[in-house]
Amino acid sequence: MPKLRDKRAIIDRRQLAGRIAALAESRVASGPPARAPLLAVLKDALSAGRAEILRRFKAGEPGLTVAAANAFLIDQLCTEIYAYASGVAYPEANPTAGDRLCLVAVGGYGRREMAPYSDVDLLFLHPYKSTPRGEQIVEFMLYLLWDLSLTVGHAVRSVDECIARAAKDLTIRTNLLEARYMTGEQPLFTELHQRYGRELVAGKEAEFLVAKLAERDERHGRMGDSRYVLEP
Repeated sequence: MPKLRDKRAIIDRRQLAGRIAALAESRVASGPPARAPLLAVLKDALSAGRAEILRRFKAGEPGLTVAAANAFLIDQLCTEIYAYASGVAYPEANPTAGDRLCLVAVGGYGRREMAPYSDVDLLFLHPYKSTPRGEQIVEFMLYLLWDLSLTVGHAVRSVDECIARAAKDLTIRTNLLEARYMTGEQPLFTELHQRYGRELVAGKEAEFLVAKLAERDERHGRMGDSRYVLEP
């Protein structure tokens, strides 16, 4: 990952957390706050961050560093939204084992290569099956991200479901190859990472490469096999 300089100029998470904490205090004092104030705080942070990244790009910042900066900005926003959703909007003093939830970045976002306005590819990882509280947290996050005009690709799965689907679907297997822990219950991500390596990678490296090359050839053929089209 390219090294980012002066990250707080892109987004000062401590300052953002302080502004959000003030909204949380108003919730305790007078009941649930309107979504508008929270959304406004997040929009301000996103807009300021994008402006700083654009300034750096125009000043000659390398493309890969700019891509990493975009991912960093979205990381901080998602982490704060998750903290608010799980700790303020739907708090639980003693969550059950089934209520555990982990937020994971996948695909290009997972490897921190994010162009401006790229999809935010998220995996909401739970241990067994989705619980009502987990569903509420996921819904709360998604609606806020959509209200920020972000394009979100998401999946809500258990570790078992991830492994089973990845074994049958090359695209899912590829996305999980680049999965990155963001926030929440890290042991869930560790379990997924270890099982992925053990069950889907070990001894199958050559098979995976052959399948990816065949997928590439099929995609190029479908798109006219021209270097001048944007996709692929």
